[in-house]
Amino acid sequence: MTGIVVLISGRGSNMEALARNIDVQAVVCNVPGAAGVRIAHEMGIECVVEPAMDGIVSILDSLDPGLVCMAGFMRILPSHVTERYSVMNIHPSLLPLFSGLHAQRQAVEDGGVKYSGCTVHMADAGVDTGGIILQDAVPVMPGDTEDTLSDRIILKEHEAYVRAVRLFLARNDIGASEPGGSRFDGAGKAAEFAVGCGKVAYLWNSGGDTFAVSERRRPENTPYVVSVPGDDAGVVSARLRNMVDW
Repeated sequence: MTGIVVLISGRGSNMEALARNIDVQAVVCNVPGAAGVRIAHEMGIECVVEPAMDGIVSILDSLDPGLVCMAGFMRILPSHVTERYSVMNIHPSLLPLFSGLHAQRQAVEDGGVKYSGCTVHMADAGVDTGGIILQDAVPVMPGDTEDTLSDRIILKEHEAYVRAVRLFLARNDIGASEPGGSRFDGAGKAAEFAVGCGKVAYLWNSGGDTFAVSERRRPENTPYVVSVPGDDAGVVSARLRNMVDW
């Protein structure tokens, strides 16, 4: 398996961000006329338009990618594809909160959420499930609409997706350049500490059942999740339990 194939359904802004920073082998789009098709062609990337799911599966088999990145791809891949290939997805919320469609609208309509963000995760046959690689947070501002929050999150998405793909590509040759942080035995204790910080904090597995929390800077070479003001320890523990285990 070689190369990265990006699946899109629309404008392809995450695809473009990936292609400007990482070599993309091909783009597959299931919506004829989508803006992302034009962008891919302008960037000199092979682009295949195939509305049928069966056709997409055949195309993936012919390309034999080392990584498949869903970037605004509005279809659920069948389990035999996610089991055969490494598939990554990006979602505009801090999972497990606000999964599914219109995550930004869900956050705005919730009324009590002060932070949202994005999650890059490995995909399986479920909807926005699979191991979390990393997360990034943005504030939900008074008066935000679905569109204004989306505009703020998409900027984080572009950065986060590139970081996650680079981490995936380098996962077998990772140096020790993580922030020190505070270390705790068990995900629950780490989550409680992070929630008690009252600010955005980064959490990661530092070996076995030991977890680290940094209030100052995110890790660079390991999967991580975030805790934001308003989270409870149960939500943060769920994020930790659902981190990828490479």
